[in-house]
Amino acid sequence: MSTTPTTGEIEFGMVVHDADACAAFYSRTLGFEEFRRVVLVEEITGPAGMGRPGSLIWLRAPDGSTVKFFDGGEGSEYRPPAAGSGRDHFLSVYVQDLDAALDAVVQGGGEPMSDPLTLPTGVRLVFFRDVGGHAVEMVQRPEVAG
Repeated sequence: MSTTPTTGEIEFGMVVHDADACAAFYSRTLGFEEFRRVVLVEEITGPAGMGRPGSLIWLRAPDGSTVKFFDGGEGSEYRPPAAGSGRDHFLSVYVQDLDAALDAVVQGGGEPMSDPLTLPTGVRLVFFRDVGGHAVEMVQRPEVAG
């Protein structure tokens, strides 16, 4: 059995027109709880291929799973699509070694959407398209960096 580069954690992200309104809706109607909020500046959104600055809000569902909302803007790979087009979401996969995992993705037919980016917090991330063309975010937290 081969070892996997992931930490076993995933998140589901949705690109929306208004992250605040979506967070409030899920909190009010389904009992989700906000646990993190950041405003992404252009120095992060530009190199990551996310377009203009925007809000990113994480909510925890009652079962402990996580969803996040990003309100992407004009010129963004993650701009909110027309309703029902199916291009308003992305998967986030947490990995132990971003470089090794990205190499495996590329060797398997995935295509990076940007170069890996290191945030001021030490978090490293990269977006790629899987073999089906779906946007996927890979994240390495600083505490797992070796």
